Parts: sequence; structure tokens; C-alpha cells
Amino acid sequence: MFCEICQKNPADIGVVTDGIYLHVCSSCRPLPGVSSGHAKWARTIDMEDHEADIQQPRNKDGSVNTRFAKLYPDKARVIFSEKEIRDANRN
Repeated sequence: MFCEICQKNPADIGVVTDGIYLHVCSSCRPLPGVSSGHAKWARTIDMEDHEADIQQPRNKDGSVNTRFAKLYPDKARVIFSEKEIRDANRN
């Protein structure tokens, strides 16, 4: 079987790229976006295990991150006013 990317060399590695399994040669393997999928899975597990550690006080739009306020109520009271926390919890 030939490499499904370059169509020239014999395929010797199986990889997942954008959710599609491909047989590729070792010279095409380092192409951007081509991986075994393990790195993405490992990042997902890390995010689940350490979710509390990576919470930021504010969301991208500048609003109060309610998850942060629930996980760290003492820190949230220092950073935000009581009114900001109440308003964030209503939404």
C-alpha cells in the first residue's frame, strides 16, 4: 500500500489526521496536523484532571467567570464586588 498523502512511498505508519485514519510513509508523518491522536487525548485528560488549576477570574469578554467564583469564593470576593458576583450568577 502506498502513502495516502504523497502516493509515492510505501506506507509504514498509521496516523489520524482531522479524525481520519491514514496510512502514511515516514517522510510524510511529520506534516502539520498529522498525529496519532494521543496528544489531543492527553491534553483532554489533563484539562479534566486540572480544571480547577487553569480557571481564570474573567472570561475573554471581561465578564466574571462563574466557575472561578464557585471554585475560589475567597479569591473571587477580593477580585470582584458582591454585585458583580450576584449579576454573574443570575446569567
